[in-house]
Amino acid sequence: MKEDWIESLDDVNNFINKVRTILSSQNYQLDIQLIRKDEDPLDPYTTQNTLLSLGYDEEDVVNELITLKASDYCKTAVDRKRPSSPPF
Repeated sequence: MKEDWIESLDDVNNFINKVRTILSSQNYQLDIQLIRKDEDPLDPYTTQNTLLSLGYDEEDVVNELITLKASDYCKTAVDRKRPSSPPF
């Protein structure tokens, strides 16, 4: 299984800037996948349950993403439950 890794500061800043550019444009569409196939709806760590517990909606998620800084980054992780998914 692939291990987690640390991106360079330049790569992290480039990624954050791309996200800000996309989310600041008029034509973006944020697709938050609330429910995944075979997911336990009682799992408190699902996307849907996390958003509910935080009282967040799509606009709150966008606002959080726009305020991210390179110092908020800790590592690029492999989804251990779904190893074929892209890293996050």
